[in-house]
Amino acid sequence: MYWLQHPMNINGTARIAQGIYKYKVGIHRGHQALTQYSKVTVNRYEPHSSDKPWFQWKDEPIASKQTDFLAVDIHAKSSTSKFVDKASAGCTVINSTWTDPPWKDFFSTVEAYLATQHKPYICYCVLDQDTAISLIQS
Repeated sequence: MYWLQHPMNINGTARIAQGIYKYKVGIHRGHQALTQYSKVTVNRYEPHSSDKPWFQWKDEPIASKQTDFLAVDIHAKSSTSKFVDKASAGCTVINSTWTDPPWKDFFSTVEAYLATQHKPYICYCVLDQDTAISLIQS
């Protein structure tokens, strides 16, 4: 919610759009994380006034789309808060701190996969909830 009210970018808050993207091992704020290997597409959202309640992303109008290298990474949280809150202004955040088992297990699995496949990237598939449900139910 924080970034909807205080966008980091003048074009609005970013949220990665549905698609398949390539990610590689890199650095995010001094920590090993997954960083863009290819361009990603984000939906950008206008600043959200605090007098209008926010319920779901799908209820928010998309102001614009942008495709580029945008530092939209996949990483852990810096705090133990149960909410992502300020931990992401557009990145995908694993619900774990950098030192907790969920992040360590996730990241080591990615590294092991990359080592065995001899590829510099993994594919990250982003689906909206309706698409995911339709795929599961078909």
